[in-house]
Amino acid sequence: MPKPTTSAVFWDRVEKFGSCWIWAGPLDPQGYGRHGRFYAHRFAFELHTGKPIPEGRQIDHICHERACINPDHLRSVTNKQNGENRKGPNRNNTSGVRGVTWNKRHEKWCAKFRHNREYIYVGMYDRLEDAERAIIAKRNKVFTCNTTDRIKRSAA
Repeated sequence: MPKPTTSAVFWDRVEKFGSCWIWAGPLDPQGYGRHGRFYAHRFAFELHTGKPIPEGRQIDHICHERACINPDHLRSVTNKQNGENRKGPNRNNTSGVRGVTWNKRHEKWCAKFRHNREYIYVGMYDRLEDAERAIIAKRNKVFTCNTTDRIKRSAA
């Protein structure tokens, strides 16, 4: 019997759940799949495209599932673009909306985000829903890889 190829061994460690293909092999502490000394999602991307990942690029999980290796859920991006497609607010955020905080002095919701190392101020709002709508609209004008915001907007 012939020895299985690396790619055959690799694909044997995948479990398909809906549209995500979850790596069933070892995971690192952050939840990314490991295939030997390689990250599973990077290995899957290179197998699918037949080319190495360009220098200085990262692989973004469009689905936000770190263990997913479905090539349709992966794209080559810059560090900045990867950050644009973040899911949800920072851990210390209390509003539950990315980029929106409560301003005690004005007693309003403040919407702002960073782009190219500068803050972009969107505005102050009485209602959290208005602040969320405004910040998503502004990020959609400024960012190029914010799939999460674009999905939210089309679902609204």
